[in-house]
Formats: sequence, C-alpha cells, structure tokens
Amino acid sequence: MPTTTPNLGLKKPLGNEVFNRQAYNENLDLMDQNAAKKTELDAHLADYTQQIKADSKQFVTLPHGLSVLNAPRGSTVKAEV
Repeated sequence: MPTTTPNLGLKKPLGNEVFNRQAYNENLDLMDQNAAKKTELDAHLADYTQQIKADSKQFVTLPHGLSVLNAPRGSTVKAEV
C-alpha cells in the first residue's frame, strides 16, 4: 500500500510495488487541482505591484527644508530653492 505526501496527498508507492498507471494519473489530477491558476497568479502580481507602488511614495521632510521622495540610500539630496 503506498504512502502519501503530507501537503498534497500524492501517492508514493513503496519500493517493492509495481508501477500503477492509475495511481500516477490520480497524482497528476491532484497536482492539477492544487496548482495555482494563471489568472490567480496574475491577480496576485497586480495586487502586489499596486501595494509596492503605494508604499514607495513616502515623502519625508528633513531639517533645513530638504525633502526626499524615494531617494535611495547614499544618494545626494538637494535643497529646494
């Protein structure tokens, strides 16, 4: 009797078992059911990209009238005249 994987429940035949095409096909069906669909991945990527854009627009005012918007570390900041 095959054992199963903990996450997807895929059948893992024992070393002394003969290859079973039905078990193999069932494993393929389980993987297909549990795989993320392209539309789900695209939606997640779009949401993540929007979140990064929103988070990156942080405006910081420094002493002496200097202001920084998305300045990378170590960059030169010029005073607004």
